[in-house]
Amino acid sequence: MRVLLVLLFVLAANSAQADSYKLICENPRREYIVTYADGDRNIQVSDGVNETPYTVLAVEKTQQKHVVAAQTPNGGPSVRMNLRPYLRMEYWTDGQLFQTDACRLPN
Repeated sequence: MRVLLVLLFVLAANSAQADSYKLICENPRREYIVTYADGDRNIQVSDGVNETPYTVLAVEKTQQKHVVAAQTPNGGPSVRMNLRPYLRMEYWTDGQLFQTDACRLPN
C-alpha cells in the first residue's frame, strides 16, 4: 500500500509539470517574442519593449497537434498559436484569417 501511494505521488508530480514555450515570430514589420506555459491564463507577446497579454480562450492538445486560442486586448483579433505540428501565429477577425506569422525556437 505504501509503495502504491509513493507511486501515485510521483505520477501526480510529473503530470503537474507544465511545458513552457518561447517562440520568436515575425510579422511583416518586425520580430516578436511569444511565451506561454501550459495552464497559463495568458499568452505573453513582447516586441522587446512592451509586453501584451493575450487571454487564453481554449487549448487543443493531442499527439497530433497543440493549438492555443486566445483573444488580443480591446476587442482586437483572435489568435491561434500553433505549437505542433508546426510553429506559427495565426490572426483572425470576423472568422477570416488575415495574417500568418512564421515562428521558430530561439537559438
